[in-house]
Amino acid sequence: MNIKNIAGHFLDSGAYNQGQKAKAYYKEHGKDRWAYFHTDEFWQYMKDYVAFVKKNKIALDLYTNVDAIGNAELTWRNQQWLEKRGLTPVPVIHAGTDPDLKWLKHYLSLKYTLIGFGGMAVTGIRKEETKRWLNNCFEYLCNNKEHLPIVKIHGFGLTDFKLWIHYPFYSVDSTTWVKRGAFGEILVPRFKHGKFQLLNPPYILGTSTRHKARTHLRGMHLDVLRGKEKENVYQWLEELDVNPAELSTSHFARTQANVRYFCRVQNAMPKWPWPFHRKIQKGLLP
Repeated sequence: MNIKNIAGHFLDSGAYNQGQKAKAYYKEHGKDRWAYFHTDEFWQYMKDYVAFVKKNKIALDLYTNVDAIGNAELTWRNQQWLEKRGLTPVPVIHAGTDPDLKWLKHYLSLKYTLIGFGGMAVTGIRKEETKRWLNNCFEYLCNNKEHLPIVKIHGFGLTDFKLWIHYPFYSVDSTTWVKRGAFGEILVPRFKHGKFQLLNPPYILGTSTRHKARTHLRGMHLDVLRGKEKENVYQWLEELDVNPAELSTSHFARTQANVRYFCRVQNAMPKWPWPFHRKIQKGLLP
């Protein structure tokens, strides 16, 4: 790995796994849904997290709070506990738990300059609710003459392309690049007007020999592409310096293609901060 290609490290706190343990604890003991976050096991995890961050602080640019996903009060409690032990974790707010922006305003009042938005990896009705919440959040954050966000916002687990293209997030994270590779797929930008449209949603192309699209979905697998469609994909892979022949059997090659795709998208994005206007979101909401 070329260390020059690493811009920085943002440590995930493992809050999702702690949330799964909380669900299992509740199922086993039948107590309060949040009881796990008061157990010795959880507090030991918090102590271990503090020790890990302090031991590796030279390599960490940012690290997040151990948020209790779905519970804003416990999340704030954990934030304070970590800060009292000398840490400066990024605070987190979850979509669905702050409809009136109480917690967003709370963290802003305390002068946090980077805030994480979580709980956005949802579908169906909740996805539309999340879009409305994001509109309200960014309208509040960008309520100035220039319509620019007054703080940096990081989007956790943000896999919806339209969301992180249209809202002025400072940064986002997602596991799409590795998951798609594991499923035998790569992300390919659409080709229009003589160039690849990096700021439009890509399409998913199967490449593995075991991918079902290879046998019955015309145009959705590398092996069945024809004509200009095939030419465009091969041109894209050449630009990425990825060998098409390796994509059918190599998880690494597919992951490499997806990582380089996201790097291209990042370079095509406008420089942060950029203005937010609700009218830009036309089509995202019902």
